[in-house]
Amino acid sequence: HENASHLWSRERLFAVVEEKKEAGWTFVFMGANQDSYAMGRDLGFDRENIQNYRGDGQGTRSAMKSFSRGMSEYRTSLPEEKIRRKKDFYDGRKEAETDHETR
Repeated sequence: HENASHLWSRERLFAVVEEKKEAGWTFVFMGANQDSYAMGRDLGFDRENIQNYRGDGQGTRSAMKSFSRGMSEYRTSLPEEKIRRKKDFYDGRKEAETDHETR
């Protein structure tokens, strides 16, 4: 029911995301069967950290695998690489989006 929230406005969410990004957090936005880039941009997410995926079993598995790869690479990277990856979590490889576009 959070989509009908009376506690969170777009502006409030955007402000919290920006505050957390300044504190070193990294955000990703993944969406199925929607324009994830428009929605993510409207919420303040970096384009490189947004990924579309197909909303079926194969697409969901691909999205989770892509996220897991990005997270594993981030966790094992050197500190200077982590700084770069905050702005490009997927390191330019969005497997779930490729799956969505080629099926």
